[in-house]
Amino acid sequence: MAQLVNTKMMFRLVLLIITGLTLCASYARAEGSSDNLNQAPLSSEFYGTISYSPIKAGYNQFLRDYVYHFWDRTNVVPRIRPTEGNGYVNNNRKQYTYWQMAEAANILYWEYKTTHAADIQAMFQSQWNEIKSIYTTEELSSADPSLNRGTINVSDDAAVALQNLLQVNEVTGDPAALSIAEHLLSSIQAFFADPNKSGCGILYATPSEDPAHQKQSAIIEALTARSALYLYQKTGIASYLTYAQEVWNWIHSCATHPYGVFFVGADLDPSHSCYRKGVQCTEPSVITRGASVAYIGGTMAVASLSAQLYLLTGSANYLDDINSILSATLQTRTFLRPGSNVGLSGSVFLNDRDGWSDGIFAQNFAYDVLSLAGVDPSGVFKAAFINTAQSIINQRTPDGFYGADWSGPEWDAKHRWMSSASQGLAAPARLTASISATTMTVASVSSGRVIVGQIVQGAGVSEGTRVTALGSGTGKAGTYTVSISQTLPKVSMETGGTISDTCCNSFSEANQIMTTSNSGSMIQAAAMVAVLGGR
Repeated sequence: MAQLVNTKMMFRLVLLIITGLTLCASYARAEGSSDNLNQAPLSSEFYGTISYSPIKAGYNQFLRDYVYHFWDRTNVVPRIRPTEGNGYVNNNRKQYTYWQMAEAANILYWEYKTTHAADIQAMFQSQWNEIKSIYTTEELSSADPSLNRGTINVSDDAAVALQNLLQVNEVTGDPAALSIAEHLLSSIQAFFADPNKSGCGILYATPSEDPAHQKQSAIIEALTARSALYLYQKTGIASYLTYAQEVWNWIHSCATHPYGVFFVGADLDPSHSCYRKGVQCTEPSVITRGASVAYIGGTMAVASLSAQLYLLTGSANYLDDINSILSATLQTRTFLRPGSNVGLSGSVFLNDRDGWSDGIFAQNFAYDVLSLAGVDPSGVFKAAFINTAQSIINQRTPDGFYGADWSGPEWDAKHRWMSSASQGLAAPARLTASISATTMTVASVSSGRVIVGQIVQGAGVSEGTRVTALGSGTGKAGTYTVSISQTLPKVSMETGGTISDTCCNSFSEANQIMTTSNSGSMIQAAAMVAVLGGR
């Protein structure tokens, strides 16, 4: 255990070095274009010359982009910009889509956690002041939407909200946040309790909130359990530890995937053949972009829970579980994909389920799991993690947004081409092209890939034009068939998104805000991992 403790202490010291960037430089300049913000201080200006990561510049740029897009310092109480439920920013909105706010605040939390910078602490405190001015203690303490004014609708909302309250307690020292969190955890357990008492977790949703998903649990409850361990360490109340262990047990007994990762949750419908097994347990091979039966974000959350339980109990079973999860994740039949799909050498990880949440547990995972002695000694996992962040960085849009496509398009088990466009998960491809009748001739592609199903935008392009078939082009230069006949000389264009998507259209600001927060979590986590991997 001594080696373990020393490793954790060294890791946390190094974290102070790698994220020695202070956001005050960006904060003070957040009125102009994010591209024009001055370079923030680098780690060498704090602790000497340290070359720790090939993603350092990309990480620093992301932090500047983050402040520019997310932080509203013009408000009476400086705050994270409020979003609608569909992700759109609405600066006039009087309340938050709470989990979206908490996801964005998580970036601030980890910047404070790794630097203890006073300006970040002040931003976090200001955001908490804004929340307290909007919601009552009773509203923040309840998981029941009829009482909480929509701060929580489903149990994964609750998990993120609970974590945020504990982050507030840690960063600001406000005991009220801790008390609210204790009441909220109790409310979560009661409101989402499984009426069938299956022993396979709390409900993802109640019938009134999400009828289609009311009879299943979600492995995101691992995040709720991790928060319970924080409460245990703060209060010494043993029931918090017991609850976390119970969550760990049900996930491993009811949601373990045969490939060694985890289903998205457990089926809680007694009439189903998969009852008390993984949701869609009869389709284990469907691990792909879009409607995957597994969940890389939840799998990271489970590994983080195992790490916290290992540190608290010393049980080697939890460490063995972590190593097993990492080994399973590094398989092409689960989450590993070739980096060549996105123009990189090595491997990257698949974002399999949700472009708004696949990465939001990444910082916990990096901090809890990849800092442990004896975990990933070869560095193979860390290398893939860093490579994934580089893929995200490479997709940065000129406006400073980041897409959710980590690994490129692929076929699903039903032989559907699950492209980042059809799922609304990729930043647009940028190209120069002309159109004659229904043939689009692409002269060059500066970034991204042209994919069947994408819509085409550009000066003079007919609204609703879509790529319907490949010609000589297979993603880059060449010919493609488009849906609307027209004549257009060679101009700059973009392809991406879908017309019908409202939450996930890659041309949509709503999608860009949410994917930036989500994928930014991967970038931030990878900056930590890069040090551990010696990259």
